[in-house]
Amino acid sequence: MLVGTLLNVAAIALGSGLGWLLRRAITERFRQTLMSGLGLCTLSLGILGVTEGREPVLIVLSILIGALLGEAGRLEELLEEGARRLEERWAAGNGSTLARGLVSATLLFCVGSLTIVGSLQDGLSGDYTLLALKSALDFTSSLFLCAALGWGVALAIVPVALIQGSITLSAMWLAPYLTAGVVQELNCVGSVLIVGLGLNILEVTHLKIANYLPALLLVPLLYPLVKHLF
Repeated sequence: MLVGTLLNVAAIALGSGLGWLLRRAITERFRQTLMSGLGLCTLSLGILGVTEGREPVLIVLSILIGALLGEAGRLEELLEEGARRLEERWAAGNGSTLARGLVSATLLFCVGSLTIVGSLQDGLSGDYTLLALKSALDFTSSLFLCAALGWGVALAIVPVALIQGSITLSAMWLAPYLTAGVVQELNCVGSVLIVGLGLNILEVTHLKIANYLPALLLVPLLYPLVKHLF
């Protein structure tokens, strides 16, 4: 139990470390090109994930209510303020850059069926095959993300450990609620946020993505209601 999550955390840490070394070796021009490529890939992944949704009402309600909760809680501002203080304490730089790397990496590493199904499988049977596959993917992603966005990407190991670890340890209790339908809609709502993230990386928009994160928590709660009413 938790072997898959520990493997995933190690892969992200290693990928981020190599990415940081790569970041210091490349020029700003190449870094901008890398950012544009990441933005296009992120946008493409988000669009592919959005098409998996089967409950459009649930998607709209989760995003809108989640955005209101996130805005009321000032999640984006709190995250940037925390990142700013962290960088002032540990290194010179812009806290918003650190926050951007953290939010971007957290969304990419924590949203998707591999995270949920893999963590459940690890907790229920001790089979971490899916999380091992996810670790390989996250290693590659963290390498390029860190090269483009900086060391904030490495901090994503904290939410990854908390989210995947919590699902694994609570697998017996969560399994009846995280049905195939719920996981599918979670993946879709998360993909909507990833689309927004891709647009931000490409500098097409300046969405406060962190303020939309409560939408992910609302999906399992609203799913039974939407299925019953619609």
